[in-house]
Amino acid sequence: MPEMAASPANGSITSGMNRGLGISDPMKGLSKVSCPAATLQPGKSETCTATYVTTQHDVTAGGVTNTASAHGDPAGAARPLLSRGSTVTVQVPAPIVSNPVPVTG
Repeated sequence: MPEMAASPANGSITSGMNRGLGISDPMKGLSKVSCPAATLQPGKSETCTATYVTTQHDVTAGGVTNTASAHGDPAGAARPLLSRGSTVTVQVPAPIVSNPVPVTG
């Protein structure tokens, strides 16, 4: 499966952000989310990544849907901010068998 990146649905969470930046993603089977920096300057953004290995269930379902949210502590804010969830669906086509092997029994 290709690497997937998650980002907030709107850019407002990164405006004025300077510490505690991260991604909340409860998807089962997903590796730890890695972000290049835990701090950002106002108006800047970054891409955080994680790895997920598709399962037979994903192939049978035809895809994988995931939702993640960004969070952080803006400078001078009284409390942390959490973005709206951003959802992505990646299609997982069934593998194509080009040379089927006959089964005899």
